[in-house]
Amino acid sequence: MPSEKQKAQLERLHAQNVGSKRSKDALLNMSKAQKRSPNKGRFKKGQNGHWKGKNHSEVSKQKTSKSLKGAYAEGRHVKNQPCPENCECWQHTPETKAKRSQTRKDYFAKQRAEKGYGNSPESRRKVSETLKEGYESGRIDRGVGRIVSDETREKQRLAHEGVPLSEAHCKKLSEVRRGKKQKPRSVQARENIGKASKKYWDSLTEEQKREHAKKSRANGSGANWKNGVFTPNKLEQRVQAYLDENFPDKWRFNTGDFLISSFVPDFICADNHTVIEVFGNYWHRNENPNRKKTIYKNCGFACVVIWEHEFNQNPEYLGELIASL
Repeated sequence: MPSEKQKAQLERLHAQNVGSKRSKDALLNMSKAQKRSPNKGRFKKGQNGHWKGKNHSEVSKQKTSKSLKGAYAEGRHVKNQPCPENCECWQHTPETKAKRSQTRKDYFAKQRAEKGYGNSPESRRKVSETLKEGYESGRIDRGVGRIVSDETREKQRLAHEGVPLSEAHCKKLSEVRRGKKQKPRSVQARENIGKASKKYWDSLTEEQKREHAKKSRANGSGANWKNGVFTPNKLEQRVQAYLDENFPDKWRFNTGDFLISSFVPDFICADNHTVIEVFGNYWHRNENPNRKKTIYKNCGFACVVIWEHEFNQNPEYLGELIASL
């Protein structure tokens, strides 16, 4: 605890450093240093300070007076009284901050245009390589000291929302990620992606969904897409073997050439307008099968949904579902 003498000294130092950001310890250390070296940093005989004999312009005086009056009126500062701790009277208003920022941007833009200031492409390349090497080796901890507030994060998100990435940018991202093991997404992140994808898909018209599905097939999207067609995975291969044994020449695997309202059913039977959807426990864990059944029904097709665990426990259950239609 500071003594009474130290408290009085702090109050005197704080009054002398109105608007200063220095802490109490810093002010005490400055006072001790001045006592040890009373002449250090002071002007010698015959020397004048830079601002000695210079006065503020009338415009500067008017701005200072207006600023102080505003601080008095808003209660940010008390007239003829020293600033309390954490005083904010010295801070600029948002309008002033915006003007100062724009002025600096205009100044540096002018300097770069007239005198070629700024890092050259070679210099920027060297800086980028140094940072990459530091991140990969662990010498530089990415993000240390860059604490961004929630408000700033929201501003950044809104600034990038709806802005499409250029083709060159997408290609660059693809090259960077290629061959690198990506950090696995959390369960919450996967759920958010799924909800956003479903919301986007529901906002499309039927024609847009068909075009989207055609582009997906043309680009080869899908884990079981090979040589321009869909190929069955291991579970679908076992289902195909069961269908060929119990329903020969009736069911066929859909290679992507048959769409129903932009959906690609797994197995189709054209004779009686029936389709089969095979739901894996992992990929379809958050999906409601009734949604697809309703869509297929509205298009004139009956749908059988068989889950992976159901088929593994009893393959004959698929035959019972088909017979119940």
